[in-house]
Amino acid sequence: MQLNEYTLNSQLTPFESWGAGEELFRDVDREADLLDRDVRLFVEECDSMQGFQIFAGVDDAWGGWTEQYVNALRDEFGKKAIWVFGLEDTRQMQRDKAVARKANAARSLSGISKLVDAYVRLSTRPGVLPQYVKLNADSEWEITAMMAAAVESVTLPIRLRGGTLRGSSMAQFEQTLSADEGRNVWDLGLKIDEDQQETSATGQVNDDLRGREGRGEDEDEENDTTTFDINFTPESTSLLPNTLALENRRQTRKHAFAQVDTSRHPKRSFNGMLPTQPLDREEVLRRRYKEEAIVERFTVPLGFQQLDAFPADLFKATADSPYIHGQELSLSTGLTTSSRVKQSTFELRDLVTRYSRTVGMEEREELYNGLTEVGEKYAFGWEEEESGEDD
Repeated sequence: MQLNEYTLNSQLTPFESWGAGEELFRDVDREADLLDRDVRLFVEECDSMQGFQIFAGVDDAWGGWTEQYVNALRDEFGKKAIWVFGLEDTRQMQRDKAVARKANAARSLSGISKLVDAYVRLSTRPGVLPQYVKLNADSEWEITAMMAAAVESVTLPIRLRGGTLRGSSMAQFEQTLSADEGRNVWDLGLKIDEDQQETSATGQVNDDLRGREGRGEDEDEENDTTTFDINFTPESTSLLPNTLALENRRQTRKHAFAQVDTSRHPKRSFNGMLPTQPLDREEVLRRRYKEEAIVERFTVPLGFQQLDAFPADLFKATADSPYIHGQELSLSTGLTTSSRVKQSTFELRDLVTRYSRTVGMEEREELYNGLTEVGEKYAFGWEEEESGEDD
């Protein structure tokens, strides 16, 4: 699609206003039915379509465009899953511009999350990176490569069909992560595993690996969830006053509700090992009753291929992580619903409704209520009682 009216990075007509994206979608859709032109042909070629996975920038005008596009998809394909991966530019920039982008991200989170089955926020520059990641924050090539490693890996079970490995589906991911609680905003995490697997002469997996099949080395002992080195959820802490950021964190209890964890290893031998089994219904009910995390784990004997087009030095071995080598990487990735979503949503809400100059009074109240509604779904324990008192 060619947009003659706007030029990317133009100083005269920047495509940054969220409302401009909405208006442009209506204009283009009026001239040519976009779903008819761009979507329907591919849908008709699918034998058993699960749904749509949409990647879009959500902190500029494309956020407004995406909400209108998703709304049209929902009207046309009401029963199909719709996942949106929303990219937010978190690189260093002037404060006014950064806050304006956060305002667009808030509009997208509040509006799009009501229309979709899953909304995953993706930061172009995660706040904390491990030593083995050598990311050039100014290189869109490296930024998108790191995102691709995480997204392609975590969604791999959805594409598995047949054989001895257990596959999944978009609907099963949603059932695990969202259940009936409406928690459709998910965190994405990634870590490089140390077990570039060493096998014995007989091809059997090391005994210590067998013992860790049910519990990863970096898993939280309390709730069986994996802790990742890289979290892609954008933060607003650096733009907030310290007192307000600390208050949000103090009022948020750390708790994971559910997680889907995908581990892929190039050298892992499955001789004598069964594929990871799904939780049975009784176990799921028991965990919900005891407020424990529901964890669905997939293990795939297929490493992440670093093709020639992939940045060679993005994941680089260090003294603390000498296990990164070869063209295939051992990755663990996961989608998680946790109280962290409440914290990041409330930080975004407080930043935009208090300090953004691009949000009018009426919209400010609407955004505050919308983001509060999103965040409160992730309250845990006494937090629920407190938010009820605040209301």
